[in-house]
Amino acid sequence: MTKPAIIALLAGGLSGLLHLALLAGSAGGVILAWLSPLPLFAAGLWLGWQAAALAGLVATLLIGLGFGPLAGLWFGLIQWLPVAGLTRLALLAREESGTAEWYPLGRLYAWLAGYVGLGLVGMALYFSGSEGGLEGQLTAVIERATRQVLAMMPGSAEQAPRAAAMAAWVPLGFALSWSAMQALNAFLAQGLLARFGRAVRPAWGFSDFALPRWMAPALGAAALLMLLEGTVGLVGRTLAGYLIVGYALAGLAALHALSHRLGDRRKFALIALYVLLAVVGMPIALAVALFGLLEQWFGWRARMASGPPALPPGAGG
Repeated sequence: MTKPAIIALLAGGLSGLLHLALLAGSAGGVILAWLSPLPLFAAGLWLGWQAAALAGLVATLLIGLGFGPLAGLWFGLIQWLPVAGLTRLALLAREESGTAEWYPLGRLYAWLAGYVGLGLVGMALYFSGSEGGLEGQLTAVIERATRQVLAMMPGSAEQAPRAAAMAAWVPLGFALSWSAMQALNAFLAQGLLARFGRAVRPAWGFSDFALPRWMAPALGAAALLMLLEGTVGLVGRTLAGYLIVGYALAGLAALHALSHRLGDRRKFALIALYVLLAVVGMPIALAVALFGLLEQWFGWRARMASGPPALPPGAGG
């Protein structure tokens, strides 16, 4: 057996054990399970997507043995396949003016969006024969959980409308938390590999994050689907929210890039931006997303990068 295969097998075993920490039923077990993709990303970003695929297979089998076949299948769908695909794309590069141009970070987010959309359609089709479709099933699950938690509290019967409202946003919350898990573990894996001199790809620069232009019409289509009722509206709402978050990230990345022109004032400007995001919340986030959408089409980041540098504080008339 080759050394890369041994490393992949060990990485898969570690990933499976981290996920099995959920059996502990503690907060620490949840944190360890959140890190279960980390060994898969490390194997893939170091040795290639084949190593990530082999490691993911081992982890899926271990989880299937520990939690049952359905849990193993679920892990395979939300961790094994995405990690193998993302590591394959992340290691793609082409020669551009004598330097390697690596697969853009924004396009990786676009692939995640496509995977989320595919998963939503699959879930919608799976529950299409059930009462209320996907949204109806989510509402029923939330109602049952609410009744169990509030069984001894007055007013628990009034939770049904709230459960329906929560169900409308559960898929988006799950998609965003899942994407955050992938991003966190990918960055951690890249950082560990760089520290030990095993990184193939250079570190990702957040300032370079930009979405492909086809995501703008995709956002428009998703917004139109939001106007419909039932499962179709749920799918549109989830995809629209997911794409808006992507444009908010692109807007932040553009502001990070443009902030370099502020010189010594850059740090204070970024702190002010994030304080506004924390205090004001949604309005500022939507404004940043709109800026990211407009910047994609007008190219302000590239124009400002090629312009003259900003004057240092106190210079000029």
